[in-house]
Amino acid sequence: MPDEPKVWIVDSDAGAWDSPRRLLRSLGIATTTYVSAEEFLQAHNESDSGCVLTELLLPSMNGLELLERLLRSPLRPAAIVVTAHAEIATTVRSLQLGALTLLEKPCNELLLLDVVRDALKIDQSRRAMSVRRTTAIAAIDSLTPQERQVMDLMMSGLSNKAMAKKLDVSIRTIESRRQRVFRKLNAKSLPELVAIVVEAKECTEKGYGKR
Repeated sequence: MPDEPKVWIVDSDAGAWDSPRRLLRSLGIATTTYVSAEEFLQAHNESDSGCVLTELLLPSMNGLELLERLLRSPLRPAAIVVTAHAEIATTVRSLQLGALTLLEKPCNELLLLDVVRDALKIDQSRRAMSVRRTTAIAAIDSLTPQERQVMDLMMSGLSNKAMAKKLDVSIRTIESRRQRVFRKLNAKSLPELVAIVVEAKECTEKGYGKR
């Protein structure tokens, strides 16, 4: 659970949330209510950790459109749909757009609390992974072209001798570059280095890094 958990409620019927808000606040979970998706998006800071509880039927931009907007962000908050307008098609679409679950109004408050706690944990996990990937990308970007060559060959499983022959340098030069790669990527073993590089690659393939 984050130190200062936040829950953002997006629902034009703000009064329907009076009791759930009191329950969440009594447990130290701060809540803010927005009457439209546009109002929430305008106020929301991507760096803030928390989860969104959204109705599907909203003025102007609807709940599905809000989920679609949030899905574009690598640091999107965890999202839960709480609606009085659930249908099979909208439930499926909500899940496809990244909602963790869908609850029908009026929902059991203890169930809601349980789902919110899970969502906040998932959000924290996502953000920790994002930090790891950002750190990995920065570390790889700090490599010199020669160090990057050695890293790529290490990822291919080549031995020091094979790398030295391929790059036409001495084994001592390869060993020196290997040491710098391990140090810059803060990896203590080859499997750990591979994991760091794979995380960075996954991130950049999704368009979140600069490589």
